[in-house]
Amino acid sequence: MQTWIKVFSVIFRVTELICTAIVVGILGAFEHRLNQAPLSHNNGRIIYSLVTGSLGLFVSLLFIVPWVGFFYAFAMDFILFVMFLVAFGLMANLTVDGTCSSAWFSVNWAYYWGRFYVRFPFGFDAVFVDGCASWRANLAFSFISAWIFLCSGIIGILAVVGHRRQREREQTYVTREQKQSQGAM
Repeated sequence: MQTWIKVFSVIFRVTELICTAIVVGILGAFEHRLNQAPLSHNNGRIIYSLVTGSLGLFVSLLFIVPWVGFFYAFAMDFILFVMFLVAFGLMANLTVDGTCSSAWFSVNWAYYWGRFYVRFPFGFDAVFVDGCASWRANLAFSFISAWIFLCSGIIGILAVVGHRRQREREQTYVTREQKQSQGAM
């Protein structure tokens, strides 16, 4: 297997690990604050994104070592690519009418992220600034994760094709040597 494939595979897996850890961390912190609040309710889109991020985290940890057998799991990378795109679309659709000024953001994310339920804030600015940055980071890293998983899948396909070609060349070389040794006798 070519060295550049191994290097890029590790780079993509580490990047996947970092991006998915950020997504899981942000959504996990939101879920923690949501569960602390009285009369809170979970959003299915956030739960789906959290599960997708957790799956991506597990897969990137599992396949971080560039062993040839792991490249055959490129289908999982494509599945996670689609799952992260769906998660990004679902979360972006929550705030489609104005990212940090949308109704969902004010009623849900900013309310729980800013802990309105603990104290009454003096102004909305502090809550919206903190909550807005985390929400945008969540969207950005979900989108980046999707494309990194796509790149890992492409690298996996290249590795599998290269490995098969190498095996075919070795088998051709072995059969050619066997024919020559039989002809010499």
